[in-house]
Amino acid sequence: MSVPTEGGLPRYDVAISYAKEDRDHAEALAHHLQGRGCRVFLDAFEPLELWGADVGRRLAEAITRT
Repeated sequence: MSVPTEGGLPRYDVAISYAKEDRDHAEALAHHLQGRGCRVFLDAFEPLELWGADVGRRLAEAITRT
């Protein structure tokens, strides 16, 4: 699976990885960054795209392309 692009550029500016107990903080940070115009990868924002996917691989791809 490749990271989606927009106009030939990576879709994300920032990829956020977090521990389960930090989910609320990660989501708050993601929303704050989005409010400042950043394109954020957060698993909670793309549940259907990640369903059945290797999330570790998907995150690594997102980080590589940010």
